[in-house]
Amino acid sequence: MNVHHYNDFIYRWTEDYKQRESLRAYLDNWAKFLLNGVAHRYDTRSTEPKDDVDVRKPKIFVDELYTNKMIKFTDKELMDHSITMVGAGTDTSSNSVAFTLLSLGMYPEVQQRVYEEVMRV
Repeated sequence: MNVHHYNDFIYRWTEDYKQRESLRAYLDNWAKFLLNGVAHRYDTRSTEPKDDVDVRKPKIFVDELYTNKMIKFTDKELMDHSITMVGAGTDTSSNSVAFTLLSLGMYPEVQQRVYEEVMRV
């Protein structure tokens, strides 16, 4: 623990704060790029669905947030939600992969069967 992290006034002068702000700016730029792509896609497409497949096609999370008629999110809120979902998804996926690799390492016979099946495909 670092005592400099408790006081905001002091924390703003530390290298940790500068690094955090740099990473936050990187994430904000990524989220802006993502949302600009979504906005461009919705601004340039026609309002009429092309066929039945277009109607039944599920929307991804960002599309749902962007087109939600009940709640209008600000750009900042859309960016924050996007970053949160990517972070949560990354954490979940990495934990699943780590657990799978650990389990395969603990059971060599299962590891061998998985290897053989992968090589067959």
